Amino acid sequence: MQYHDGFALKDNDRLPEPNMTNAASALTKIQIGEIFPRFAERYTLLGFGPIGAPSGFGAVWKARDLWLGREVALKLSNSDMAEELRLCRDIEGQTVRVFDYFRSEAGWNAYAMELLEPPWMSVSGFIRGHRYKLGDLQHYFDCLEIARSLLSGLSQIHGRPYSRAGRFVHADIKPDNLFLLLVPKKRPGTVFRMPSTESLIKILDMGISAENGSALSGYTPAYSPGKKVARPGVDLYAVAVTFLELLTGVLPSRATMGHKARIRAFIQQMPSGSTYIDCSGLMSPDTSIGG
Repeated sequence: MQYHDGFALKDNDRLPEPNMTNAASALTKIQIGEIFPRFAERYTLLGFGPIGAPSGFGAVWKARDLWLGREVALKLSNSDMAEELRLCRDIEGQTVRVFDYFRSEAGWNAYAMELLEPPWMSVSGFIRGHRYKLGDLQHYFDCLEIARSLLSGLSQIHGRPYSRAGRFVHADIKPDNLFLLLVPKKRPGTVFRMPSTESLIKILDMGISAENGSALSGYTPAYSPGKKVARPGVDLYAVAVTFLELLTGVLPSRATMGHKARIRAFIQQMPSGSTYIDCSGLMSPDTSIGG
């Protein structure tokens, strides 16, 4: 039995995380310089290793752009990242800006992109650092703003119905792949204090994104409904899981996500303190996530 803030977690059948590592994660600075000899003309790698969460699709280093005099992020992978790069450039809005793209004779790929530093932070970092407490109504409002911004960003990836543009599925939405601009500011006459919807969340790591209707090539099990075909619902399921984890600090199991009564019970472990929200608001009797 697991516990969180004194509450028993009855559905502790969480799916194990896969071994999310890529050969790029083991590369040293010297090896990277040998693979990409032209790097030294423009970039200096900083630190002693990759930054961010481990990934099965590449490794990201912090670097200094000597030409522009600014710090950037360099993503390296032994897989082709051309489609990921095209998707990042095609999406206008809630993803990182991409600069240079490199290919080595040995089959390695790399690209330089915008570096997100404080006040930007990963949603997973926010969850780890947040002090969860009962009756924190403001936290509920913050989470609703974050979810709204995430859905707005996904709409740019999914595209409009019957449109030829933006018909993609991210396929790996999870807290590690979401960055949050954490600059809350009180405003008169409203409980909402986060930045605008368009600037609050950035969606990263398009490495396994797929065209709508195509086969899924990979995903993180705990945030996946188990589908084999790329559909927007795959991302929306992951948004729901991420939202509940953000709200409570606990990752819900697939068993929880498959039944509305279990979702309601899960949320009630970390009540907002508002009778309206806790008794009738977030999850109405007619709401169901999963399938």
